[in-house]
Amino acid sequence: MKSLNESSNYIELNTGCKYSSKILDSKLKNKIENFVNEFTKISPEINNYGFLSNFKNKFMEKYGNNVEVDLIEIIDENKFNGLAYLNDSFNANDREKEIIKIIKNKIEIAIFNDKEVYLVKGDFKNIDNSKLNLTKGFGLNLYITKSKGAYDLIVGPNGGAPKEGSMFQRFSDSFVKGDFVLDLNIVKNETNKSGIPSIAITCIPCVLSQWKCPSLKNPNCSEGRPQPPDSTLCPTISPTDMGMCDNLKANNNETGNIEPLIC
Repeated sequence: MKSLNESSNYIELNTGCKYSSKILDSKLKNKIENFVNEFTKISPEINNYGFLSNFKNKFMEKYGNNVEVDLIEIIDENKFNGLAYLNDSFNANDREKEIIKIIKNKIEIAIFNDKEVYLVKGDFKNIDNSKLNLTKGFGLNLYITKSKGAYDLIVGPNGGAPKEGSMFQRFSDSFVKGDFVLDLNIVKNETNKSGIPSIAITCIPCVLSQWKCPSLKNPNCSEGRPQPPDSTLCPTISPTDMGMCDNLKANNNETGNIEPLIC
């Protein structure tokens, strides 16, 4: 993995403002490096990517230069129908076609047997990478979780701004717990009116991207883990306002209230 770029800082560790030190376990570091090494062996070659030449030419013929066009018009089949001009964006060679075939077969087998999809190193052992021409670098977002003493890596989308204190955590010490305790009866009444369940936000701890944890479940929340200090309270149950948590979970306390907590 180190050979992919010239810099020694090829892993950027984002911990958020609640973790004072940026330390990555050496075993976890090796696990990330091994994953990336294998991942590059099934990635497309750089010279097989096009530059949307056909799309650009058709666009300029219709609209000209430096013109803003509504996205709906671009993809509307009855108007510009831009998707019809994207065939030249990627030209798979025999190696990549074989990789795609392997992945599709694994997915189909998993669907037919109601199982999860597992891709392992041995699945691609016959892929010829002797003349592989890879890109000079790429970005990969990994979320690190810990359960029962073991670390897990989850590949996900960009978790947000890469700097500590971004978004909500910048003001986490300014909130008062009492301001964000919601009466359960009010929540029930609002649910009955709208028909949409209202639940509190609970974030899992993310070592790399603590401020945003999309679609992940925290296995430690139900294992008697001590609750965080008041300063880590989520200020609202609205994921739109929060801009940080897509995974939602209700946490009912003994008083019948819902406390939005970051577990």
